[in-house]
Amino acid sequence: NTSAVTQAEVRLAIEKERLSELVYEGKRYYDLIRTGRYAAVTGYTNANWLRWPIPASELIINPNLVPNPGY
Repeated sequence: NTSAVTQAEVRLAIEKERLSELVYEGKRYYDLIRTGRYAAVTGYTNANWLRWPIPASELIINPNLVPNPGY
């Protein structure tokens, strides 16, 4: 149950509900990245923390790939 009226309030209500319902399932990080709220919620603002490294095997197979910053 929520009394959210605006779209932003509804999104926050959904975010809070997913946090409580999916705790310990590893979904929070991806929810925050997908919604663009990672920096606001965690306080981490380094853009390198939003990317995963490209596997070394892929870099070897395709020399045109460039490793993501920070890796």
